[in-house]
Amino acid sequence: MPSDITISQLRHKSDMLARVADSIWHTWSLNRGLQLGDVVGKLERICRSDSEFTLVAHKEEKFVGTISVIETDLDERAELTPWVAAVWVDRKFRKLHIGSSLMNAAEQSAKAIGHDILHLCCAPQLSAFYTGLGWTKVEDGVGNSCSSVFKKLLS
Repeated sequence: MPSDITISQLRHKSDMLARVADSIWHTWSLNRGLQLGDVVGKLERICRSDSEFTLVAHKEEKFVGTISVIETDLDERAELTPWVAAVWVDRKFRKLHIGSSLMNAAEQSAKAIGHDILHLCCAPQLSAFYTGLGWTKVEDGVGNSCSSVFKKLLS
């Protein structure tokens, strides 16, 4: 990751909340019928949580990526918790290891607040990225989007 990129808690960079929400909404929520306000509200709730958080990667005040750790992200596997969700990096900043740096920071932050395992779901074509970061695939073809489900023990 370039040295001029910083990763911060969204709760400490609240001026970026609208940009984070817009990126998440356009990438995952718009096609599911959610309103932008729904995403803003969820991010505001996460920022007040003791067990959930959102991280932002930024170059000074330019938002370039995000990741969240939330209680649940896949209705079909609601018994699993917590989840990594909404991993997103601006196209201009991809291939600079920002995604893997966000993943590492999320794992460390989750462990620091007492989580010992994380889960995530993704499109099958993204599986190699997560296995390359030490995640273990536990299931394929879950839900309407045929997601792959992964887990990682935080030791």
